[in-house]
This record gives sequence, C-alpha cells and structure tokens, in this order.
Amino acid sequence: MRWLSGLLVLCLFLRLVSFVAIAASLVAPHFSWSFFQSANYTYVLIASGLASRFAPLAELAMAVVWLVWFRAAYRNLRALTGKPLGRSLAWAVLGWILPIVNLVLPYRLLSEVWYESIEQFDPEDDRKFVVVQLWMAAWVGHFLSLLALFIFMRWLWNHQNAYEILQRILAAEAATSAVAIALALVIAREISRKEDHYHETGAVARVFR
Repeated sequence: MRWLSGLLVLCLFLRLVSFVAIAASLVAPHFSWSFFQSANYTYVLIASGLASRFAPLAELAMAVVWLVWFRAAYRNLRALTGKPLGRSLAWAVLGWILPIVNLVLPYRLLSEVWYESIEQFDPEDDRKFVVVQLWMAAWVGHFLSLLALFIFMRWLWNHQNAYEILQRILAAEAATSAVAIALALVIAREISRKEDHYHETGAVARVFR
C-alpha cells in the first residue's frame, strides 16, 4: 500500500503541474507582455516540461502497482466472506485494461470490494461510497477527453483555432486525470483500511502473508 500511495501522490502532483501549465498558457493572452518575460512564466514552462517528461513513466508504474494491489484486494474477498468471487481474478486485472469494458467493470469491481470488505454494515459506508461514484465520473470524463483528443488529431488539426482547442482538450484531460488519481488514493486507503482490520483481528491472516 505504501508503494501505491507514493506513486498515486507523485502522479497527482505531476498531473496538477501539467494542468496549471496548460491553464497558464490558456489565460496567457490576457496578461501583459511582461508576464511572458518574467521568472514566473519561466518556472511554469520548466515545470511543464519536467512533468510531461516524467508523468508517463510514473503513471505506468502506478498502473502496474494499482493492478497488483487491486488483484490482491479482490482475491482477499474469498477469505473475508467465505463465498466464491463474483468474477475470476483475471477479470480483476483485464477489467481495467480492455477498451469499453473498462468503462463499466471497474466500477462494479470496486463496488464489490468496497461492500464485501465490510465486517458489519454501517450507513457511513454508503455515504463514503460517493467517492467511488465520483471516481467513476472522473474516469469516464478522462476517457471522453482522450476521445476528444483523438477526434482533434484526426479531423480538427487544421482548424483556425487549433492551438486553443488542443490546449482546452489537454487541460480537460489533465484535470480529469488529476481528480481520478486523487479519488483513487482515497479509495485505496479506505479499502486497505477495511481489509487490514480483518488482518489485525486475526480473522484472515493467511491471505495477508
């Protein structure tokens, strides 16, 4: 969990830097020329360049660690509930990767892990579940921003306002990604807390070795 939390925080930071840099470029025309020659704008450009360079590697590592963590959390349900898993362990990984499927199945998988990890139901669990629902909205929003980017690259590249359109799409992509990562961090911590409680009580020690 420590590795996952660290990578999620790192990716969130890089995404926020990217978003701030893109937002700055969008509002730049409203600033005086002196702004572009100031140290502040130079820092924005440097930060944006560093973020764009390291973000893909950090997000790839985060994705791998997330899949390993989620598969383990899903596998634990068999010991926590004493019931067969709703889906095979393969789907606990493929559900996040396969196109179209990953717009539906992750939400169902997270819902299953969220509620099956509860020792005794509490209305607070329903209230906290809104985090998963918000994450799903951000996840779909991120997919739509990537779809918009594909459409732009395919058909709108020569549009007279191409640069501004591209920057707006990239800003939306960075923003939805940052929100999804932040919510994923909250979800991972909550699910880990629920399952760790079983481990501490000795109920399912064997699956946490």
